[in-house]
Amino acid sequence: MNENQTNNQSPADSQIAAPLFKGVGLFLLLLLIAFILPDFIKIRTKTYTRSCHAAIERAEAAVAEFNIVAQASMNIPGNPVDLRLLRNKNYISKISLCPENGRYLFDSEGKIYCEKHGRKGREELKK
Repeated sequence: MNENQTNNQSPADSQIAAPLFKGVGLFLLLLLIAFILPDFIKIRTKTYTRSCHAAIERAEAAVAEFNIVAQASMNIPGNPVDLRLLRNKNYISKISLCPENGRYLFDSEGKIYCEKHGRKGREELKK
């Protein structure tokens, strides 16, 4: 007695079932991705925004200290924040950049904002 006869399954049946199981597995995988991917993107975006705003707060503190010590204002509206100068003068220990490559600029009030993430207050960072 051969193996096909003991299982009561012909080779044709197993050839049909294998692609069906692969198709169902692929469908379930795609369904899982469809539910997880939007949440992943939302979480990543929120994390990047928080990281960017935290770097802005550190840069603002360094700029304020620089302005007091140098008795000059770095805050020129529309200009980028000179993070290298702040690092070279030891106002910051390391240069923190926007995780999505946005530039840090001064707005019309002399506050720092990111081209990509804008500016939010400290209370927004705690959420």
